[in-house]
Amino acid sequence: MDPHPPALLPDLTVVIPTLNEAGHIGQLLVQLQQQTGLTLEVVVADGGSTDDTIAIVRRAGVLLVEAAPGRGRQLNAGRRAARSPLLLFLHADSRLTGNTQLAKAVTAFERARAMASTPVAGHFQLRFHDAQGDAFTYYEGLSALGRAQTINGDQGMLLERHWLDTLGGFHEVLPFLEDQDLSSRIFASGAWVLLPGRIETSARRFHVEGTTARSIHNAVTMAFFSFQYAPFFALDRVQYRCQADSRRLAVRPLAREIWTLLRQQPRILLPLARYTNRHAIWRAAFWLDVRRHGAQAVHHHPWLSRYTRWVAPWMHTRIGDIVWVIPTVVAYLAVWAWHARREVSPGALAPTESSHPTPISPRRADAGQSTCPSPSWTAGDSRPGSTETRSHH
Repeated sequence: MDPHPPALLPDLTVVIPTLNEAGHIGQLLVQLQQQTGLTLEVVVADGGSTDDTIAIVRRAGVLLVEAAPGRGRQLNAGRRAARSPLLLFLHADSRLTGNTQLAKAVTAFERARAMASTPVAGHFQLRFHDAQGDAFTYYEGLSALGRAQTINGDQGMLLERHWLDTLGGFHEVLPFLEDQDLSSRIFASGAWVLLPGRIETSARRFHVEGTTARSIHNAVTMAFFSFQYAPFFALDRVQYRCQADSRRLAVRPLAREIWTLLRQQPRILLPLARYTNRHAIWRAAFWLDVRRHGAQAVHHHPWLSRYTRWVAPWMHTRIGDIVWVIPTVVAYLAVWAWHARREVSPGALAPTESSHPTPISPRRADAGQSTCPSPSWTAGDSRPGSTETRSHH
């Protein structure tokens, strides 16, 4: 028997994972309280904050769930505590852009679900509230295209709880990429729809780590993630630092470690070339559209349209993947050489990013100075239902 009669269930539950987000969570909670046109439940899943995050959440009077650190674990904890059959997952630094935004999103979602022959999930287009320039216009545009590997947690994820349960919830093996993993499973068994309105987010990680360096790290990480190459994610350089621990990124050390992987396992070059062929080239076409048309490239992208119509049908094949093996190596060496020159320039990098990286692991030497707990990730943690949680009102 359902302990919550249908008439008492909220229209929507918003789940927010937090870890030392005292500087951001309060503003989002205020915006959620101002939403009109629907009944709303808010669940904050905290991963062990040591700042004022928990106190802010308790003062707001929303449901607090304490879980082991790691976004996948926290999101699953929030999912289990939610009462609504419809869930929206947001990041703590997300910002809404209207007091009826969520009501309109739910209406659009219900309309899309009624018309679709497969399950659907919704996401918003991004807007960076603290950054400008072609790079950020490009990322904002990507978030509206609805293509594979362009939908992530920054955009919000709206879907039915029972379908998320069927999909197995969020995976918990890695402390990041849980959103990309779920996004790919949704693409495989359903469809994504773009919701009305935008989600504003912060470019704080790009500002701290460097826009170019962070973009390269993201692209390389997604390339190895596309074929689930576990040795890459064991590299010290692949750790996705907690926001409070972020610092300037270097590319050379990661490039050297990738080169070592390629020499040890040359067979991985083909799946890397496949990723370049099927995911990187169309992005380059869209970049040309952004450079020419700016924000209007979302609606008017002639280069991307030409690529999709004339090039992709011929290149997105096994032969096309093989053709891209040599260009992938050349591109890799070019990026490495360019950053080798940049990163030895005076003042190009903070001293902490020397050519001899400090391993980042759950037992790193400076863990006691970190403001963010570092979880230990094992294969046994991968089951979405494996996390113990505690709830507080």
